[in-house]
Amino acid sequence: MPLKLKVNEIVFFKKRNFISLASINELNNDQISVITEEGKQLNLQADQIVYCSGAFSQKTANSSEIKLELRALRRQLDENREKVDLKIIWDCMYDPEKSNAYKLQDILELYIDKDSSCLEKLQFVWALQRDEIYFKKQEGLIYLNTPSESEEIIRRKDEALRKEKEKEQALNWLKAVHEGSVEINKEDIEEYSDYIELIKGYAVFIDKYERLKEAKALLNAVGIRDEIDAIEFLIKSGLWDKNEDPIFKRYGIKQTYPQKVINQSEDLVNKEINYDRLLDITKLQLISIDDENTSDIDDALSVEIIGDKTRVGVHISNVAAFIYEKDYLDHEALKRGETIYLAEGNISMFPPELVSKLLTLSAKNIRKALSLFVTFDSEFNISNYEFVQTKINVNKNISYKEANDNYLKTDQGRRLLDITNALRQKRVKNGAHYFTASDNED
Repeated sequence: MPLKLKVNEIVFFKKRNFISLASINELNNDQISVITEEGKQLNLQADQIVYCSGAFSQKTANSSEIKLELRALRRQLDENREKVDLKIIWDCMYDPEKSNAYKLQDILELYIDKDSSCLEKLQFVWALQRDEIYFKKQEGLIYLNTPSESEEIIRRKDEALRKEKEKEQALNWLKAVHEGSVEINKEDIEEYSDYIELIKGYAVFIDKYERLKEAKALLNAVGIRDEIDAIEFLIKSGLWDKNEDPIFKRYGIKQTYPQKVINQSEDLVNKEINYDRLLDITKLQLISIDDENTSDIDDALSVEIIGDKTRVGVHISNVAAFIYEKDYLDHEALKRGETIYLAEGNISMFPPELVSKLLTLSAKNIRKALSLFVTFDSEFNISNYEFVQTKINVNKNISYKEANDNYLKTDQGRRLLDITNALRQKRVKNGAHYFTASDNED
């Protein structure tokens, strides 16, 4: 065995990427049995031993006593690590013209006095082996880092310390907010925004949050129990309104509008409307048919019976008369896509005031529209059609139920139903196929 090992001698051995303390328990050929800092017995190979200290644990000590002795020694070595000035050693040894690779014993012989105690040698080796800034350990050798490598490691360590300190301050502030023992101000919210985002993310996405593990660790440290508690925290801190729904945030549904969108909407509402060059059909009887909860009424219809002819009008709210391509309102509508209808209310594609005062075809209100007029002959063939920009006044807004119960019993309603049936029959005759519920039962 190349190493001169003795029973009870304290050694450093390689444990994954680190070194650890152990006391030799038994030597048997190439097998080295040791007691570790955890009080466990391990069998090591000779090449796993990094340093033999020459110091010994008590001969009569059992594994538990050796564990305590090794742990006390580790604490002492850690407490005194900074007393070993490795920077000076690195300054003396580093030479850009050389390989800068050394064996541990070579460094010991260069910088440790022969009269130094075993503990002093232990302390030096411990500091050297635990160092990452100036020295790196590879394949049994110790290499000196280049100046740029050392500077980068120092920078990363300083950044890690800064973040750790920031995290500690953030946790203290978040705990104080949760307990209601601190006055919340804008500066603190901005300073700890990264941590607040973790709480927001968990409140919105719960277990689907992409940073779930990180968020849960923070919540546990702060004392926030679950997503309900997280929402209450956000409301208490003034970051969420008490009426905000996390489901909206989960799916990117905005309940408010950017100020530029609101400003443009208000300008349009307050501006005098010009109906010049529009065909005035406000005396024509128009109805809209929609769901009872629909607030964005965008179409209406009219039916005129003129002798043996029928003129059907389809009238669409002329949104483009107010909103132009690539303006603020157009950009916002493009992002939203549609009005969302919920049990507790609607979230409109446009600011509600703009919708109610200019765009929706609510009854008894003058509106701008795009109208399609289709004229049918007595055989319900299309004899003429035209598109016109119009000025309209919807007579009545009715529901689907009202349409079935009442409108279809009027002359206009019956005529519209006759046209619908005639057109359907023509389509079937021309090869169209209509599926009924029974067709899909199998």
